[in-house]
Amino acid sequence: MKRRGHISTFICLLIIASSLAAVAVAGAQEFIQPPFVPSPPGTPTLMAGRFYFQAGVRYRSVESLRFDVSGGPQTLTFAAGTPLFGPLTSGNFGVGTGREGFTGTNGPAGDPLRWLYDNGYLSGPVDPAPGVQIGCAGPPAVAACGPADQAWTYITGGIPTPELGRQTFFVSSANCCNGLIVPGHIGSFSLNDATVQVDNPNSIVGTTQVTLQVILDDSLAFLVNTTPDINRQAGPKLWSPTFEAGYQLYNYFDIFYGFSWFNVDNSVGLSNVIPGQVSRTLIIDTFPFVSDHDSAWPVGSFFSSDNIIGDTPAHIYQVTPNSPLRGIFPNRQFSTQLDDSIPAESIQETVSARADISVYETRIGGRSWVPLYGLGRIGVTLGTAFMPTYYKLIENRSYTALGPNLPPGTPVFAISNEIKDWRAHYGAFVGSDLELGYGAAYVKGSVDYMWANALTYQLDAVNTSFNPGGMTLGINGGIHF
Repeated sequence: MKRRGHISTFICLLIIASSLAAVAVAGAQEFIQPPFVPSPPGTPTLMAGRFYFQAGVRYRSVESLRFDVSGGPQTLTFAAGTPLFGPLTSGNFGVGTGREGFTGTNGPAGDPLRWLYDNGYLSGPVDPAPGVQIGCAGPPAVAACGPADQAWTYITGGIPTPELGRQTFFVSSANCCNGLIVPGHIGSFSLNDATVQVDNPNSIVGTTQVTLQVILDDSLAFLVNTTPDINRQAGPKLWSPTFEAGYQLYNYFDIFYGFSWFNVDNSVGLSNVIPGQVSRTLIIDTFPFVSDHDSAWPVGSFFSSDNIIGDTPAHIYQVTPNSPLRGIFPNRQFSTQLDDSIPAESIQETVSARADISVYETRIGGRSWVPLYGLGRIGVTLGTAFMPTYYKLIENRSYTALGPNLPPGTPVFAISNEIKDWRAHYGAFVGSDLELGYGAAYVKGSVDYMWANALTYQLDAVNTSFNPGGMTLGINGGIHF
């Protein structure tokens, strides 16, 4: 819609300027000086081959300076929380990444042999006590044909042991266990409701990853829906100095160069009280998994040392908590999770933005004119403009707690942004002017419209757009020489 407005203004000005020029031509024929008649004293000199210089002021109606404040869901982090174990940042971890995973001995203080999650655990010791054993009736009778269970550490006797969990062994002995495949345990892990923690709930053997999660109790964040403010627009009106120099190329045509500068500044401010839903930081750890069992995962909790799925316990269930498996690395991600047990926080939202813009305008164009005998001349101008522009944009955004979870006035989140930058605008203009002279001196009034390209900057939540075009009225004084 703005572009149509520009075109309409341009066409109207062109029609008006053309009409004025046509009327002036017709009128000038009536008052044109007869040949060989001396000019009265003070008559303007309008011969070709002369230079002129003028200075004056322009009254500008700048096209637009616009602020758009974006809104929508946003998480305000008051306290990120501290992980009790594992990496402190997102990404892959384990051997080869420089970020240590679970080694069987690097759990948190008070429980160094485990990583305990809200929906499961990794454990160096076998936990719970194995309910998965195979014995034989004899003779002689053997209660447990498998090997003794072992605590897991990544380095065992100087040798890496990547897999944690249940393994299988072939028994070769002189008793009734001979020829059996039996389970054995090196460490253990658990999954609470395994069907939602694996990447293939319909197939254990088809599962390649399992996910464990833990909420950081010392974390606190608020999910808010920030307030938008669209199209906060101003059309600044101001005075600016202007200078112009030209050359009268022909009797009825000039070329000229003009220079002007002006400054535009404006600001926007918003303040609202919005509800903030309480959320906590959630750690999501994904571990590679391998098994030879072709059953579906059981509904409910799964313990690598205790569950029997189907008719035999002789299957492997293993994770690699400190090394890759099948090209998959252990991985940690951070997210947020709403805590519905805590009432929403009232939060004061304050957003302010300021734009300070300096425009340096250079015009090059031509003027076609007709004389008004004994008075001066009337003309139509057309040209282009190049406008180097200096932008200084500042945005401040803050959120302050009002209760009931934090003391009123507690700062929750704040951010400030600033841009200082040079950019270039380009434009084209059309207009008309009336010049009245006495001898070599003259005064001139003008009106024109400039179309220019708009530029936009995005500072966090505030989008600032500026178009230096628009209508101008000019008053100048000058001299021909």
